[in-house]
Amino acid sequence: MPKLQFGRPALAAACAMLIVVGVNDSVRAQDERQQTVYVSAVLENGSPVDDLTVDDVIVREDGRLREVLSVTRATDPMDVAVLVDTSAASTGNIQNLRAGVSVFLEALGNGHRVAIVTLAARPTITVDYTTDRARLMEAAEALFAQPNTAGTRMDAIVEVARGLEQRVGTRAVIVPVVFDGAETTRFYSNDVLAALERSGAAMHAVTIGQFLSEPQEPERSLAEVWERGTRDTGGQRILIRVSNALDTVLERLGNELASQYEVTYGRPESLIPPEDLEITPNRAGLTLRGTWARGSTRN
Repeated sequence: MPKLQFGRPALAAACAMLIVVGVNDSVRAQDERQQTVYVSAVLENGSPVDDLTVDDVIVREDGRLREVLSVTRATDPMDVAVLVDTSAASTGNIQNLRAGVSVFLEALGNGHRVAIVTLAARPTITVDYTTDRARLMEAAEALFAQPNTAGTRMDAIVEVARGLEQRVGTRAVIVPVVFDGAETTRFYSNDVLAALERSGAAMHAVTIGQFLSEPQEPERSLAEVWERGTRDTGGQRILIRVSNALDTVLERLGNELASQYEVTYGRPESLIPPEDLEITPNRAGLTLRGTWARGSTRN
């Protein structure tokens, strides 16, 4: 199974096997010679790059240089699931949480299908996938903390990822906005990571608090999900200590997702799939992050 690495810093994206039925060999070979990834390009201050070109992107498979065929603005709409931690851990932070989610929606822009899911006691769909900005903003302003409840962060990721498997679209993103607090779950990290891989979604997690490493469950699994679940899907983990910075962080993330590029590169026909794919910038001060186009031929 190929492994994607994006730089700077290097980030990996999980690659699920695609089984093609009823497609003749010549068409399949042609499809496999062109691969597509959605890539975010940001500067050191986190602002998106608005002039990425073919010359700025270097692609290698198994260390072998590949030809970048095109770099264009991504125009396909995204399915974006915003997972909002309203458990007891959010108490005292609700105003910052409301402001952060609202500014994220504004920065993301129109045309994308967005869902808002709360995580207190059990994952609850507050707003199902919709392009109705007014409805989403209303839901963001109505968020409230639920005292005496634990978070269901891993359950929510699994359930949302399973839902995304059934949706048609080339881009999907999961954005957990979570606090450091008690967790109740039916799953372990391997369940969550497998669900993410099957969904083809990138996970960009914003975690607020200390998140000290713990050897016991579910804390151990949660730590692995925040580390590998973001890295292996071509997303990122943004760790902040206090919620005062939520609006700034989520606005920056919304701008980054709204400014993605579609990068297509060529692959020579081969019976042996590549082990590694590395995408790095050919420009100083640039960071690339990305994930496979959902439904693309990747191995």
